[in-house]
Amino acid sequence: MYAKCISGKREGITICYLFDKAREAGINYEFTKSGKPSKPTKPTGVGKMDDTETDTVSVLSVLSEVGPLPTFSDQVEGLLPGFLGLISVYGQTYQEKDVLLLGTIVTLSACLPNVYGRYAGMEVYPNLFFFLTARASSGKGRLNLCRLLVQPIHDKLYKEYQAERKEYLKQKAAYEARRSKSMVKPDPPIKHLLFIPANSSATSVYQILSESDERGLIFETEGDTLAYAFASDFGNFSDGFRKAFHHEPISYHRRTDDEHVDIKHPQLSTVLSGTPEQLRSLIRDTENGLFSRFIFYSMNTGLDWMDVFSLPKGPSLDDEFAEMGQTFTAFYERLCKTRRLYFQFKPSQNERFHRYFSQLQFELYNRYGENMIASVRRMGLIFYRIAMILTTLRIMQHGDYVSDMYCLDIDFDNTMKIVNVIIQHTVSVYKDLCSIQDALKEATISMRSKFLKDMPREFDWDLIFEKAQLMKVSNRTAERYIAHYCKVGAIEKQASGMYRKIEQKG
Repeated sequence: MYAKCISGKREGITICYLFDKAREAGINYEFTKSGKPSKPTKPTGVGKMDDTETDTVSVLSVLSEVGPLPTFSDQVEGLLPGFLGLISVYGQTYQEKDVLLLGTIVTLSACLPNVYGRYAGMEVYPNLFFFLTARASSGKGRLNLCRLLVQPIHDKLYKEYQAERKEYLKQKAAYEARRSKSMVKPDPPIKHLLFIPANSSATSVYQILSESDERGLIFETEGDTLAYAFASDFGNFSDGFRKAFHHEPISYHRRTDDEHVDIKHPQLSTVLSGTPEQLRSLIRDTENGLFSRFIFYSMNTGLDWMDVFSLPKGPSLDDEFAEMGQTFTAFYERLCKTRRLYFQFKPSQNERFHRYFSQLQFELYNRYGENMIASVRRMGLIFYRIAMILTTLRIMQHGDYVSDMYCLDIDFDNTMKIVNVIIQHTVSVYKDLCSIQDALKEATISMRSKFLKDMPREFDWDLIFEKAQLMKVSNRTAERYIAHYCKVGAIEKQASGMYRKIEQKG
């Protein structure tokens, strides 16, 4: 049958397709350094756990707090779609492989047009948010290679825009020179782009998203770039950013044309990296709606010196990824022309999914409280989207651009292994943020207590602001201190602008 397919020269039928089919049947191959498959191993079923037991073990392994943070690339090696398998080869350690795979999955999530599914009854798309956190010079710069995979798409869109703009300026000049009633004023071209700069104004971000078929990718290797944008008045699009995760409508007003614009189904993907401090500048606490929307991965900082000259001679990593970018761009262009492809789990996978997340939610709630609930629930959507992406990338091998997509069991298992690790990294980031929050709360309480303790029995606003200056806190902070102590009954307001301490009994 395989020989018949090869001789038929059907697009997508390659040797990779043969190995994929073998894995679907439970026959696993491992590849040697020569690139040849070793002897296949077929599960015998002896001592094998069923799905229920395996998923239970997965939940328990996620909650293990012993040892360094885990990796997943060692668990899915040789099992991923061919394109991702090629990507992982370029990582020198399993940690680097994880970073390249997650970076690739999230970057490509912005470039899978006409792919959708249904989650909790709502139509959803593959888009994901990712934050890689690591100390300075820990190797997170490798993430930049993932950008090269979609750079040709952005470059082509921008080149087309430049050509259209050049023609527009020519027509505009002719129109303004003649001003004939018979001539129609030309319209400026629509600026289709892929990359959206994080340091743009809110209106610019929304406009690029709106004019690019409601799809876009924020890719920044310095995570505080987005944090600075959110902190500024002109660039604060955090509300729209959170909405985009669930494809909720975003509305904005264009002053230039006095036009109201609705982005009905925003499809935004985001890849960020930064130090733990940069992460905290973006997500200040775990109750922030941003925290539960991100895939987090923390790179461990090793003390081993990397041999920077150990890579073999030949094309640079940039050239290799640029070449793979051309391959993916051809796939992207084919997806643009195909009909909409619907992705779904099989009934047995639905049951496993429900059982796994029910148990995970119960266990994480018991350990970390209700603030983790949002992360677990959104992790369910992240799981679904990752499985959607893996399934879509299989098309590059089998070439079926017509049929709706069912998740293969191998990709459901791959996704579970990936998500198991993501959750453990998320819990680690959660605990780090909580420790900072607790320290800040303690510092605030201590400062606030000292502020009141040093005040005389009666005081006015002049004395309040004088004390604030001495303690190097803002007048606004001093006003919050006063409001707090009035609320808890530690002081009471007398005449206008005067306050008096209330003696505490007992």
